[in-house]
Amino acid sequence: MAVLVCDAGETYLDTVYDDAWLIERGLLNKPAHQRLHRLLAAFEESQRLAAIDHARTGT
Repeated sequence: MAVLVCDAGETYLDTVYDDAWLIERGLLNKPAHQRLHRLLAAFEESQRLAAIDHARTGT
């Protein structure tokens, strides 16, 4: 039997989800982090534009 338990990560808020903590330890690659933010922003923008197009055309 296998049991899967979702971990929301609350115990990591002061460590691996904290950019300052990662930077102090040399674990955050700033250029990669910036690329990821740009990628996510572009994805959000594409969703916004798709929603506008869908509202306008119904497709």
